[in-house]
Amino acid sequence: MALEQQATVTATGAAPGVKRRRIGVEALASAGLALALIIAAQLASSYGVVSDLILPKPSTVAVVLFEGFASGYYVEHTLSTIISLLSGFVVASLFAIALAGLLSSLPAMERILTPFLVAF
Repeated sequence: MALEQQATVTATGAAPGVKRRRIGVEALASAGLALALIIAAQLASSYGVVSDLILPKPSTVAVVLFEGFASGYYVEHTLSTIISLLSGFVVASLFAIALAGLLSSLPAMERILTPFLVAF
């Protein structure tokens, strides 16, 4: 009996009697909602319901985005953003390691700073 249950779990991915989620249906519903929102934004902007300054047409955004990638305009800015991101990560990691060393070596400092570290 245990072997049959194990085979069932392995074959279906869930234990007998457990409902499996339909990930495909949820993904399809999410994609459909995204498409409906894009179409609604396009129509609202095209018919003047919303100003192009407030909500540009998604088709215009797609064209400008494609032109920016094709011209290489975004490469410089992307590299700058990645460098800033990595620099911040390194600085924060070094600060966290130093603070962890301080807190582990000084119990009084740990008692003082832990409530603030937990709060923030």
